[in-house]
Amino acid sequence: MDKEIVGKNIAMLVSKAYNEAMCKESVGGNAGKYHAAVNAYINNKGEIVKFSNYPSDNPEHIRLTFSVDVGYVFPNANSKYKKPVIDRIFLDKKLDNEAMLNLKEAVAAVNKEV
Repeated sequence: MDKEIVGKNIAMLVSKAYNEAMCKESVGGNAGKYHAAVNAYINNKGEIVKFSNYPSDNPEHIRLTFSVDVGYVFPNANSKYKKPVIDRIFLDKKLDNEAMLNLKEAVAAVNKEV
């Protein structure tokens, strides 16, 4: 695990860019009930480069989707969370263990604040 990359990923996951990307997504559909799908691009080290629904100009970037539980917004959802929580990560390409750990550690740190 690379602590610098994890720190950068945490900063990205609490950034205005992340919140704006999440707010532009619809809830439900392919993301699942009470979920939004936030699309992003990472490098091969697992560092989040940008949030976007559009293809990256860099062929080395790997597309991923964060599945975000936003059930706290809906009274009938009976969500146990009080804020958005990333509960799944979908990748277009397999990452090595360290890169995946860089992502998972950042997600766990951000989710821990729930």
